[in-house]
Amino acid sequence: MDTFAVMVMFWGIQIIESNFLNPKIIGNNLNVNPLVAILSLLVGAAMWGVAGMILFLPFVAILKVICEAFEQLKPIALLISNDISLEEKSVHWIKNVKERIKNRNI
Repeated sequence: MDTFAVMVMFWGIQIIESNFLNPKIIGNNLNVNPLVAILSLLVGAAMWGVAGMILFLPFVAILKVICEAFEQLKPIALLISNDISLEEKSVHWIKNVKERIKNRNI
């Protein structure tokens, strides 16, 4: 019975650490939304296993930086990021798009 209790304890700690703590800690350091961090870990695990889990979060951070560099991709960077200043930039971008649609100068 003690062995089973230890296994359940390790399983519970692993679930909490990998699904809640790790994405929150790493996501804050990379300025990546915790939901996007969890999804990238899941996709990485599904595609490449443990190596994918290690590599996909930096890939998402790189994708965020690339999206911030191009005006048309800034809304994607906003979805990936936790950065509030990026939201202000995206509001400006959305206003420009609305104005171009009004003027039919897309």
